[in-house]
Amino acid sequence: MANENEMMNIEEVADYLKMSERAIYEWVKLQKIPAFKLGNTWRFRKNEIDGWMESNRTGPSPSTFPVTDVAPLSNNLMNEKLEIEKFKTQVLTKLEMNIGSGRVSFDQFTKEFSKETIKKGLKELEKLGLVLEETKINKTKYITRR
Repeated sequence: MANENEMMNIEEVADYLKMSERAIYEWVKLQKIPAFKLGNTWRFRKNEIDGWMESNRTGPSPSTFPVTDVAPLSNNLMNEKLEIEKFKTQVLTKLEMNIGSGRVSFDQFTKEFSKETIKKGLKELEKLGLVLEETKINKTKYITRR
């Protein structure tokens, strides 16, 4: 792949990432990988895929090879989506642990996640039947099932 602005299809991305095409389709559906539709075909920019991989790296950054120059927006957008998913996962996990009360304290998430991440995450959780409620007595906020 000579040109870093090169476009790839599902098959090429699957080959590039050494994954199945089915897995790539699933990630597209879940918006976990940067993609766009051109007609009825999913397309990917190689430089965005490279940036997405770098933004998902764990551990120390490698210093032995140059990192692909990636537009900051695609990294920021991917990081935002990952943070929203992390927030949603934590809320759902804690709800499962608190099955008796059916709610979790909202305050525990405000230290780890930005207001914007929480706002967008709550909007997505509403689709799953969860809402943010405040008690009348002491104004404590909870995320609870409707």
